[in-house]
Amino acid sequence: MVSVLGENVEFGKFCRLAAAYSAAVAVLYLAYGLYEFIVGAVFWWMPWIRLPELQLGFPLYANVDGEIVTVYVPKVIVDPFAGLVLLVVSLVFAKASVSLFRKRVDGWSFTTVGLLLAGALFMLNVLIVLADWMDAYYPLLWSGEPNSTWSILTDDWMFNPMMILFVLALPLTAVYLKKEEFIREAG
Repeated sequence: MVSVLGENVEFGKFCRLAAAYSAAVAVLYLAYGLYEFIVGAVFWWMPWIRLPELQLGFPLYANVDGEIVTVYVPKVIVDPFAGLVLLVVSLVFAKASVSLFRKRVDGWSFTTVGLLLAGALFMLNVLIVLADWMDAYYPLLWSGEPNSTWSILTDDWMFNPMMILFVLALPLTAVYLKKEEFIREAG
C-alpha cells in the first residue's frame, strides 16, 4: 500500500495515477516547447516572416509604475533553444509516464530525472531574473539612478513556462519519495 494525500492506495493504482499526471505534464511541456521553438526559430532566423503574437497563458493585469500592463502566466518567449529544452523535458516525462503505467522501476528513474531537469531550469530562470534585477538597480549602490524601469512582473523570464511548469510538476515528487516501494513492487 502507498499513501497518497493521507489515503492508502494500492501500488498499481498509484502508478496509474502518477502516469496520468506525468503524461499531462509531458503534454504541457510539449505544447509550450513546440510553440517556443517554432515561434523562436521564425523570429530569429526568418525575421521577414511576421507571425501574430499569441500567448498560451492566462492574462493577468497589473499596475506597474502607474501603468496597467498585461502579464501572461506562463509567458511564452521567443527563444528556440528554450523550446528545445522544454521538448527534452517533455520526452523525459513522457517516458516516465509510459514506464509508470507499466509499473516498471525505470518509471521512478525517469520521473526523478524529469524533476531534476525541471528544477535546474527553474533555478536557472531564478538566476536570470536576479541578474536582470541587479542589472537594473546596481547603480543605486553608488547613489546613481537605476538603468531601467525593471519590474518583476514585466521581466520576460519570470513567468515563462520553465518556471510555471516546474511548479505543476512538483506533485510528481510523490513518485520520487516512494523509491523503496518501486524497488519492492516493480523491481
